[in-house]
Amino acid sequence: MNALVTSLQVGFTVAIIGTILGLWLALEGRDRRGLGAVVDAVAMLGNGVPSVVLGLSVLIAYHKKPVDIISGSAAIVVLVQLALVLPFCYRCAAAGLRPELTTLREAAASLGAPPSMVLMRVVLPQLVPAIRASLALGFALSLGELGATLTVYPPGFATVPIVVVGQVNRGYYLPVSALALILIP
Repeated sequence: MNALVTSLQVGFTVAIIGTILGLWLALEGRDRRGLGAVVDAVAMLGNGVPSVVLGLSVLIAYHKKPVDIISGSAAIVVLVQLALVLPFCYRCAAAGLRPELTTLREAAASLGAPPSMVLMRVVLPQLVPAIRASLALGFALSLGELGATLTVYPPGFATVPIVVVGQVNRGYYLPVSALALILIP
């Protein structure tokens, strides 16, 4: 039961942070014409690296002082999973930024709306389906992530996939089958 609670906490955290970062990157990449390709490449970087390699590189990078505190906490699991989930959250947000949304933003700004009002009353309501998709996809991917999590998780920390692998290695197939049903969305 602890692994389920841990998986849900990590999944929600990763989904929320990934959606916020993905939305921010998509909006910044769209607003800055020359930087769009650079933002796109940086946001999609985690998608081109195998999860175990990403986990190992984060573990090595955060194992030196003064940031070695993160390598012994659950924050490193969130960081690694965020790197894996961010490309998907970014793509969901970028897909929601249609050309007509730019026209609506420009119209609201030309009518005197400040940038914060344009964001809150024009952009975000139009992006609600993309935000929902990003949250759902980020949560589902985080819930089932094993490779990177297995590489970096600290002692005493366990998500459902880690418990499933551990129990299968011990030969407890029947109890772990019930736990594995949680991973089927």
